[in-house]
This record gives sequence, structure tokens and C-alpha cells, in this order.
Amino acid sequence: MTDPRLGIDGVDLLELDIIAKERLHDAAAELASARGTIALFSQVSFRRSGGVGIGADGPAAEWSALADLLVSALTQGGTNIDDTSAAIRTFLDDILATDDGARQRMDTARTEMEGIGG
Repeated sequence: MTDPRLGIDGVDLLELDIIAKERLHDAAAELASARGTIALFSQVSFRRSGGVGIGADGPAAEWSALADLLVSALTQGGTNIDDTSAAIRTFLDDILATDDGARQRMDTARTEMEGIGG
């Protein structure tokens, strides 16, 4: 356990840095990709013989409404992720600016983690 007089543990600081700069960015990119796929697919017409039932366009109107709802939810999710990332970076920047040993602890944790993977 970290001595509370030493501030936040370097591994925790490093994890926050990784989350804010990499993991949340990757999650937002996945949402953007899904949003783009849905938006493109929603433009595909449901064309078929009118004799099949529910008209020549089939469920085009319903799918378009659902696609719009999904795109909106994915957009909002991406915005929320970006906001969370910015808040974590602000918190981390504040800790690094006010805790004299924080940067050294984080850098030490980064070096140790790189040693584990190498």
C-alpha cells in the first residue's frame, strides 16, 4: 500500500495517463466507426416487389428512424468519452503540477512497466 504522505501511486498516475490518452481515444474511435457504418447502411434502400408485403420500400422508414437514433446515441457516447478523457487529463495535469514527486513516480512506474513487457 502506498504511504498517503507520498501522494498518488505512480502506477495509478500512469494508468490514468494511459486511459486518457489511449484507451478512451480508442473507444471513441470505435464508436465513430460504428456511427459511420450505420449512417452509410441506413442509406441503403429496402427495394423489393410490392407484392411481398408492406410496400416496395419494406421497413425503410422504420430502419431510417432506428439508424438515426443509433447514430445520435453513438455521437453522444463519443462526446461523453471525449469529455471524460479531458477531465482525466485535467485531473492528472493538476496532480502533476501540485504534487512534487508525482511525475517522478509516474515515470518510474512507466519504466518498470516497460521492463515487464521487454
